Amino acid sequence: MALITIAEASRRWDVSRSTLNRYLKKGQISAEKQGRYRKVDTSEMRRVFGEVDVSDDTDGTVSGDTQRHTEAHSELLDGLRHQVTQLEQQLDRSQASESDLRDLLKREQDNFKMLVDGREKKAGIFGRWFGQAG
Repeated sequence: MALITIAEASRRWDVSRSTLNRYLKKGQISAEKQGRYRKVDTSEMRRVFGEVDVSDDTDGTVSGDTQRHTEAHSELLDGLRHQVTQLEQQLDRSQASESDLRDLLKREQDNFKMLVDGREKKAGIFGRWFGQAG
């Protein structure tokens, strides 16, 4: 649900603001108050006025504003895709590092257990000195 101001809707659909206000008053389209602006849903604008014509009527080319917005969105999308790739690589490295650390911890726990088990088996004076009953 994309909300745009009455002025923006008027510009995009090439419909006067007074026409939009008349449709709002009759309930043919609805608006939400956001701050000091009334905003309409673009899906309602499409339902009532049809799709937005993004081409210039004279030569069939895309308008300058639309072209700039499209290029900006394309650049933003490319940047986001690059960030996603970097984050996926970072996640893979972190998961591999976590796995290595878990393996190391397991080996150290096994070593510690063997050390403790070995001390428990000691007898004689050394066992007594190091906390083992003879």
